[in-house]
Amino acid sequence: MQALDDLAAAEEVLGRPVDPGLTRRNVTLDHGPIPTRPGERMRIGDVELEVVRIAAPCRLLDDWLGPGAMQALKSPRGGTVFRLLSSGTIRVGDGVTVILDQPEQAAVGVDQGADPQA
Repeated sequence: MQALDDLAAAEEVLGRPVDPGLTRRNVTLDHGPIPTRPGERMRIGDVELEVVRIAAPCRLLDDWLGPGAMQALKSPRGGTVFRLLSSGTIRVGDGVTVILDQPEQAAVGVDQGADPQA
């Protein structure tokens, strides 16, 4: 998965347009950020996904997009590899939601050492 704003940044480094269809990513979002830490989750439409790793661009990009493309699409611009946690269909225009981990949500904004009566 990749985001158009990351591809725009790669275009500036490369000095020419980057066709999202030639980057070897299955899904392109209008904008990021896209989760990158293994275990992080997101939902697109009804499909839940989990981060496996940051995508590593390969030399084929230089063949398909031109010299320097592999370097221009290095992290963080190269996207993320996800695994499917549920089946379904992803459609153009589907909503995208980052799924926060419940324990982390509960801890946000809570000072563990604070006196609750204060």
